[in-house]
Amino acid sequence: MKNNRDWNSINSLEIFFHGLIMGTINKLPGISGGLYSIVIGFYDHLMNSIKNINNNSIKNLFRFDFKKLNNSINGKFLFFLSLGMIISYFTTSKILDFFLINYELYVWSIFFGLILGSLYVLIKRTNKTDLRKLLILFIGLSFGLLLSFSEPMMENRALAFVFFCGFISICGITIPGLSGSFILILLGNYELLLVDAVNSFFDLIANIFKNENYPIDNELVKILIIFFLGSVVGLIILSKFLSFVLKKYPIHLNHLIIGFVLGTLPIVWPWNKVEAGEELPTMFNNFYGLIFILASFIIIILLNNNVEKKTYGLIGRNIDYSFSRNYFNDKFKKLQILENEYINFDLKNISDFKNINLSNIYGFNVTIPYKEDIIILLDEVSDEASIIGAVNTIKIIDGKLKGYNTDYIGFSKSLKNKKYNHALIFGSGGACKAIQFSLMKLNIKFKVVSRQKRDGCINYDDLEKEIINSDLIINTTPLGTYPNINDKIQIPYQLINKSHTCYDLIYNPEKSSFLLECESHGATIKNGLEMLELQAEASWDIWNS
Repeated sequence: MKNNRDWNSINSLEIFFHGLIMGTINKLPGISGGLYSIVIGFYDHLMNSIKNINNNSIKNLFRFDFKKLNNSINGKFLFFLSLGMIISYFTTSKILDFFLINYELYVWSIFFGLILGSLYVLIKRTNKTDLRKLLILFIGLSFGLLLSFSEPMMENRALAFVFFCGFISICGITIPGLSGSFILILLGNYELLLVDAVNSFFDLIANIFKNENYPIDNELVKILIIFFLGSVVGLIILSKFLSFVLKKYPIHLNHLIIGFVLGTLPIVWPWNKVEAGEELPTMFNNFYGLIFILASFIIIILLNNNVEKKTYGLIGRNIDYSFSRNYFNDKFKKLQILENEYINFDLKNISDFKNINLSNIYGFNVTIPYKEDIIILLDEVSDEASIIGAVNTIKIIDGKLKGYNTDYIGFSKSLKNKKYNHALIFGSGGACKAIQFSLMKLNIKFKVVSRQKRDGCINYDDLEKEIINSDLIINTTPLGTYPNINDKIQIPYQLINKSHTCYDLIYNPEKSSFLLECESHGATIKNGLEMLELQAEASWDIWNS
């Protein structure tokens, strides 16, 4: 079993080796480097690294500020992975060229099997279908069939088209199951860009460093450079767009790809790819061609079955009602990460945490009453969580547990930049501490109300004046949570009016007794559901960073 690894601290040689394999795979139509990165476990890290590339990254590069560049985009990881991929293009192109010349039917049979395997994986992962999604599949199928039965696209050396090929083919890294090489085949430029141009550049390097005298096609070298530039631009621009689509509409995108690949299968049928005029394949050749299709199909199935199951969970007490389990399991289904699961760890005592088997667990959320007690069991705590004094998110890397707090992130974002002058906070637990930290960062003055005498807190006897002077009232206590829905904090509700915003961290029921009472006096009300969703997404980002 693999554990969650910190890919920024992995040996550079190992990252380079993965780049070699990933680059080689990217050259094979039907299998994508994205699928390999999922199997090995660094897909999310790669996607986050790419998404972090922005104007500041480019400025740091030209300023030679490599320390900032490395920190912002996981520079060492991206550099050695990219270096391995680039070198693999040269080392595999000569081999691929040899087999295309001498065993063309068998090569295309392997490619066809890989494509069929990827198609099977996509269909298997698509577990929700309705009329709208079937329509999207039909659109993809129609476009694919249109390409298949139209005049086949011929090799095109126009530099603008070559740039476009690089730009569009890089999506094989972003979308597991969609092969960039397959797209190049459909565009008619697979052999030109991934075999001929690469070989020409390889010969140029050999002439420079080994005093060889290979004939060089300067046009092909120029074509490869333009293709490379298109790939870089596509990686930065298109990958961000596709990542957004993949996150927002994964099932729709899968249906579109399935339809498109189904429709274009005739284009890559091996017996159609054997050049006209050549001797027809014998029965022996046909038999082995079918064997290669089956073998490569099985390879894809085995690779997909080897994708590691990742488990995440919630630490708390009496948490059957919890929001997190349903939220994340629904998220996994939506993203079609079917190998992931989210489960509850209902602990009677925080000491029971040590009994949890951490194998294959990548992260936890923590809820009441353990947000503060969990800290002493962790190996490391983030600066923000240390200041707050409460942890609601744990990331596991190489067996080490690091605590974070995302409650303050969720609360801050849920306020939507609305300006408040003064806040009144009810409660004194871990959630209250996160709210205080958030308000401090937002420069909103606040006071905490507690029944117990604490430094910096006020008691319920002083509430009338404070309610009048506050425009944001926040309940962080569990009072009113299902099933005790009639409970509420006891305050002079007659002082609440339309100038107040009343915020309850409770989300079940949708309107707590506290919110109903405040609403009846004209206040704007808000429950804790959006905050929970935002803090959950912040947890997801931390687990995958």
